[in-house]
Amino acid sequence: MTRSQFERAKAWVRDKKCALERRAFVLFEGFYVTTVDPVLCASAVVREFKVIERRVTRIYTSMIEPLPAEAQNTAAIGLLKAQCLGVINAMKVLDEAGYSADAAAKLAATNGAKSRRGRTRPQ
Repeated sequence: MTRSQFERAKAWVRDKKCALERRAFVLFEGFYVTTVDPVLCASAVVREFKVIERRVTRIYTSMIEPLPAEAQNTAAIGLLKAQCLGVINAMKVLDEAGYSADAAAKLAATNGAKSRRGRTRPQ
């Protein structure tokens, strides 16, 4: 099986077969599995969110933040800036919890504390 065939088959299993069977399709310890285990699903979702947060932060700091103020005040860049910051801020609870879904749920329930890593967010 070629890499392309594998990717197509994986997409079919994830998008069609698992949807019909009402099972989640997750990467666990290097293997793809179908499951209804909430712990495995939470772990996979947190891992994906971490990737998204890193990518959006990189996009913001390398493509939007360096623009001069007049460019940042245009409608298009203003919208994109707000969207990037929205994603980054939405991830704040997970970041403060060290990307642990259980810890993040507890933090969200108690309205959280300071980031344990002292990481600063783009402004």
